[in-house]
Amino acid sequence: MQYQDTPETRTIHAANGQSRRYIPAVDGLRALGVLTVLFYHLRLPFAKSGLLGVTVFFVLSGYLVTRLLLSEADATGTINLKEFLRRRGRRIMPVMILMILVMSIVYTFTDGFLLNKMRPDVVPSILIFNNWWQLLQNVSYFEAQGAPSPLTHYWSLAIEGQFYLIWPFIILLFVKLRRASRVHGGDGRGWTALTVATAVMAVVSAVLLVVYFDPTADSSRAYYGTDSRCFSLLAGALLAMWETDGGMQRMAGRSISENGEPRGGRFSGLDIAGGISLLVIILIIWLVRGSSPLLYRGGQQLVTVLTMILLYAALQEDSLWNRFWSWKPFVAIGKISYSVYIWHYPVIDLISGVRRASFGTTMLEIAISFGLAAAGYFLVETPCRRGALGRMAADIRAWISMRKARNEGYDVEDPGIGAKNAATIIVAAVLILASVFCLLFGDAFAKERYPEPPVGHRSEMQIREHEQKVRNEQALKEAAEQAAAAEEQQQYDYLLIGDSVALTAAKELNARFPNMIVDAVNSRMSYETAGILDSYLQSGWNGKAVIFALSTNGPITDELEMIRKKIGPDKQIFIINARAPYDEFPDRNNKIIKTFVDSDPNAYLIDWYSASNPHENWFDGDGTHMNQEGNVHYVDLIDQVLTSVYGENAHGESGE
Repeated sequence: MQYQDTPETRTIHAANGQSRRYIPAVDGLRALGVLTVLFYHLRLPFAKSGLLGVTVFFVLSGYLVTRLLLSEADATGTINLKEFLRRRGRRIMPVMILMILVMSIVYTFTDGFLLNKMRPDVVPSILIFNNWWQLLQNVSYFEAQGAPSPLTHYWSLAIEGQFYLIWPFIILLFVKLRRASRVHGGDGRGWTALTVATAVMAVVSAVLLVVYFDPTADSSRAYYGTDSRCFSLLAGALLAMWETDGGMQRMAGRSISENGEPRGGRFSGLDIAGGISLLVIILIIWLVRGSSPLLYRGGQQLVTVLTMILLYAALQEDSLWNRFWSWKPFVAIGKISYSVYIWHYPVIDLISGVRRASFGTTMLEIAISFGLAAAGYFLVETPCRRGALGRMAADIRAWISMRKARNEGYDVEDPGIGAKNAATIIVAAVLILASVFCLLFGDAFAKERYPEPPVGHRSEMQIREHEQKVRNEQALKEAAEQAAAAEEQQQYDYLLIGDSVALTAAKELNARFPNMIVDAVNSRMSYETAGILDSYLQSGWNGKAVIFALSTNGPITDELEMIRKKIGPDKQIFIINARAPYDEFPDRNNKIIKTFVDSDPNAYLIDWYSASNPHENWFDGDGTHMNQEGNVHYVDLIDQVLTSVYGENAHGESGE
């Protein structure tokens, strides 16, 4: 997200006879966006859907960038694409890259697990396709596979970057069509065609968000997709088009009475509309969880419209909301909001693992995030925005030319690079070299802290999946043969359906329970339960119980009731609850599990959450997947519950 677009708020191109002034209230609105995102990642209870701060930023960015492009087109008759992209790159890239450089070094010596999480995301993040990279790698935004990558939040930067690459070309196309219309006798006025096309694209994008969202499946495609999220950017663009075409001036004129006072008394209708919009946004952020279907079936779209109203109100000089959002603390936060967004997530990831932390730790994370953001803003972001990199490059080129000329025998004056530039070049070179070294070879240092690679890594999970697949295929074959022979004794009493957590302990489970089918797969979601269970039932499995171990990755809906319906009222259901501190799903799922167990006499809770919660040393560093010691305790707990129900027969004839 490019949240710090101060140059756009200071643009001086003429449009409709108006000069573009700096509007402090726009920076104030950025504060709303970045604070809600920050509070969401801090797991504060009043920011359940603080991720909507991203939507606020998208609207602001769409408006500011489109206003800049239309102003340039009106003033010059064209758009300098090269200059536009250069300004965008100068704005977003320095701080974005600086964070990667710094944190790769920090993680090397503090948290090797996060270094491994970060490494594959570096290149996609710098090349602004992080969102599509996550989708291509089948990495779910909503899946709790332990501590998330410190670059997870770069998905939104990627969407904005892609918008900046495409949107100017679309506007330039309409600029040329407008010019051609004038040449052929048309009036060429307004931006009607562009406005209609933008509105259509926005509606299509908003509909795609609804279409892609499936409450029973992973919704990363809806959340990450540029096509399904760009409607907020386009909504901001529509507001800019309306302003450029004089809509704001006409609306402002109608709201002023003949004596120059606002119509409607002390508070104008716009003030009231802005207040209602802000109140509704706050209530949604406070009350609606980020995983709620409401956010995809109208919530994101509603917040987009409400943000447009807030922005429109903030742009009016005499409005209450222009004064409110121009309050200096809001403006100060808004100015550094881009840097805050860049730095806060890796800081929280390192200190508390984006888990709910104590009050003191939370305050520390906020202080460090804002401290790094302020330093980045004043030392890197602002100088780069003002052309420091270009001037430095020019000085270096002049110095190289001087050295070359002197080598050829010419007597030329040494322009000098300057102590400040020389120091900056040295620091940058050392930082880049150290970061590249850490990204490539950091494991040599990190292994001293984390001697074993996390068992959640995809390569190891694939090996375990293959081993379990072979065993489960044999189990299906034997179950079918037994059913065909009408044998009363079933060899496989238990069918465990699980995700990567159960897969981590699959070998130990097989050893302890030879009468158990462990069908566990990495990244499995709970909605897949029905198809898996049907395949075993149709193949003849008729054991004692189903063990449900799919509470980690996504929301449980009606899976437990579905299992009961399919296996009948007399078979037992054992449910392993979740211990995954990096996601919001487990708490909700654990409540659903408890309610189901309390209401079903043949359902039993395997309370892994309570048993493991005090024991960080049972996990490999991500707080979710067990290490070898954790695997033993995981299997012991399952053993205790099964034995409490079945006694000595819990392990089958060949078991313990």
